[in-house]
Amino acid sequence: MSAQMTQVTFDETLAQSYLPLRVVKQAVLVPVPDGVETIIKAEWGELQKFVGPWYAIYVDGNVAYGSAKQEFDESHGTTDEMENGYFKNTPIDAYQYRGPDARVTTVLSDGTIETENTISDGDWLAKWPHGEVGVLKEDNLRKRYQVG
Repeated sequence: MSAQMTQVTFDETLAQSYLPLRVVKQAVLVPVPDGVETIIKAEWGELQKFVGPWYAIYVDGNVAYGSAKQEFDESHGTTDEMENGYFKNTPIDAYQYRGPDARVTTVLSDGTIETENTISDGDWLAKWPHGEVGVLKEDNLRKRYQVG
């Protein structure tokens, strides 16, 4: 990573709204006390930071990534299709990024810097209902959202 890599912010004028596909995932609440910080390494290789309770999202029996409790609770519904089953039920705003590699910082609604990612030409810049902004690769976006 270059020290000269620029920071990208979300451009509302380029975004469209995308509804989620019904993808059931397994999530377990990690009841960390308020004010206590947790740092995990997400499946995409970057660190995620949470303060207080958070959800561990499992893929094939392993924690793939996490989600802050407030953001998760307000964007997911529950299902009995699997133990601890959840599905996303809120749309995102997103657009395909065009430009050189850049950094994207995800800030949670409580002000915690959750993670920093690199966005590359063709990746999607997404904004979730609470305002956190993140990077989705093309295949991940299409697996999770209704994209034309």
